[in-house]
Amino acid sequence: MWLDLLAALGGLILVALSLRDIFLAVIPRASNRTWRASGTLSRVGWPLWKRIAANLNEHGRRDEFLSLFAPFNLFVQIGIWITLLILGFGGIFYALRDHLHPHPNGPGAIYFAGVTLLTIGFGDIVPGNGLTRLVALMTGATGVTIIAVLASFLLTMLAAFNRREEFVVRLSARAGAPPSGIGLLMFCAETKSPQELSAFLREAESWCVSTLDQTLAYPQIALFRSAHDNHSWMSSLGAVLDAAAITMTTVEAPYAQAEARALLGAARHLLSDLANYYMLPHAPGERIDELQFGLACDRLESAGYTLRDRHDAFAAFSRIRHFYSGHLEQMARWLASDVTVWLAEPSANELAHPMHVR
Repeated sequence: MWLDLLAALGGLILVALSLRDIFLAVIPRASNRTWRASGTLSRVGWPLWKRIAANLNEHGRRDEFLSLFAPFNLFVQIGIWITLLILGFGGIFYALRDHLHPHPNGPGAIYFAGVTLLTIGFGDIVPGNGLTRLVALMTGATGVTIIAVLASFLLTMLAAFNRREEFVVRLSARAGAPPSGIGLLMFCAETKSPQELSAFLREAESWCVSTLDQTLAYPQIALFRSAHDNHSWMSSLGAVLDAAAITMTTVEAPYAQAEARALLGAARHLLSDLANYYMLPHAPGERIDELQFGLACDRLESAGYTLRDRHDAFAAFSRIRHFYSGHLEQMARWLASDVTVWLAEPSANELAHPMHVR
């Protein structure tokens, strides 16, 4: 009697916890600190996966191995949900075993729960009264619903990933691979159209907002890596942030100020929320020194931009970059992703005759 009550109670708790975790992971909603088995799996499994990848000598093999974690983690997560549901309903059926024909033992009750949840139904075990029939019906309905929800979940994840990567590829065509903010500004200068920069900054803001929305709803999407060499969504985010900061502080571009400010706000919000979700401490980011900044200014000036006073611009740029560089680099380390490139390799002439900040 007591064993049956414990089996039924334990089964109900397992089913309730599994359905709760599926709801929290699948239904689009803002991420918070509510405990989830799915989130814990990512936070615990990813550092171990990175440690194994660090032992691989070849960069290509290491990156390929890292890219396997997100899909592997997703399917393990789905497998755990289904297993817990089978065990939970198995406990309930074990408590009702006297009303099943033939009477199953523990493994038999779990087997019956599995074939009922997955709607296989061989008919070798049959419910014998109204209560067991109701539980079997609820088990089958739960299985059908969960399969439909998970299929929709996978399609939503794929669509969100494709939208994120489409912008990454578009940015690489303008800012290089890996991308840089200076590279993006140089490309916009080549078009001879002032509207090109403001239009692309608006597009980047829209991408940041979309990525923020998708990543808050489905945090595990952050772990999906780009399928293209020298591409990553984190380095793309850093590139557009640098481009926006330079636009606000260094180049005379009044037509793009509002767009740059909006982009900075959306991107910093994305970084801050992700850092909070993964519980990453804030640390100072890499500081761009005056020599690096001066070299970037020389390139922008040669591309046709009118620049503000370099000393004032450098001070303003450093203040703005301080607010996002720490979170950006922490997230890049956590994701084992490429850090944003500040500037492409300098030419031989620039190395021979560096121009300091004037």
